[in-house]
Amino acid sequence: MQALNMENLESLAKRAKDESPEDQKKRERMEAFVAFIHMCLGIAMLALGVHYEDDDKTGEATSFLKVGGGVQLAANALKILAYLTPCKFDDKIQAVVTPLLDVAYFIIVIWGSVRVFGAYSEVDYENEDSETYCPKLPFQFAFFTLIVFWIMMPLMCCMGCCRMCCKMCNKSENAA
Repeated sequence: MQALNMENLESLAKRAKDESPEDQKKRERMEAFVAFIHMCLGIAMLALGVHYEDDDKTGEATSFLKVGGGVQLAANALKILAYLTPCKFDDKIQAVVTPLLDVAYFIIVIWGSVRVFGAYSEVDYENEDSETYCPKLPFQFAFFTLIVFWIMMPLMCCMGCCRMCCKMCNKSENAA
């Protein structure tokens, strides 16, 4: 197998820019679908956080659900808006703002993990007079949302790296 050098990388980057309109539309539809799923999750997080805000005496789960849900909702609403409108200006705004919101969400997940996982052993689901009382639904929703995030993030990174390596190998073999 031929070693990748700067010329090969430049030719691969040029081919990626020469994406066909059909492939571009297909990729954009898939990105919009994923953004819609994430937007629904953000709405659910925000709704649960706001609904149970007064009942959660610790504030651990509902604060994560409100802040994380709001950021996720905003980021994915921007992605969907950019997909649905023909204007290219909102695509440029989305290309700048959503990565910043994604980084903010990652920071919020770290903060939420510390708060929610830290309170896991002390939270009380039954005694509403307890200082550590939190309704079961928002706490478990926040808990499992965080667990799914921490499982899916490394898997998605690995799958992305594998996909990129396969594409690079395929394109370098076709160029040779």
